[in-house]
Amino acid sequence: MEKEKRKESDEDTIRQITEYEGGYLSLDKDRLVLFAVGFLEARKIEPTFDK
Repeated sequence: MEKEKRKESDEDTIRQITEYEGGYLSLDKDRLVLFAVGFLEARKIEPTFDK
């Protein structure tokens, strides 16, 4: 049950990131990727990237 709850929590976190429409500062792509990876790792989500 805890695993299921965590999965929903992870999905909610990812949804919040992708749906965020607030104001933001312009960032170069490398800094944005590093931020995203750090953000996910801090929440114990393994970052994976599909090409």
